[in-house]
Amino acid sequence: MGRGWEIWIGSQGEYVVFSFIWFGKSYAKVAFQKRNPSI
Repeated sequence: MGRGWEIWIGSQGEYVVFSFIWFGKSYAKVAFQKRNPSI
């Protein structure tokens, strides 16, 4: 089992964070966040 992170940053300063856990050949998305500091 492994873990992975993917972060995407938008032009407005917002960001999206994906957290994955791998189980063999498949994975589960265990977290998803999107924040926009301007709000």
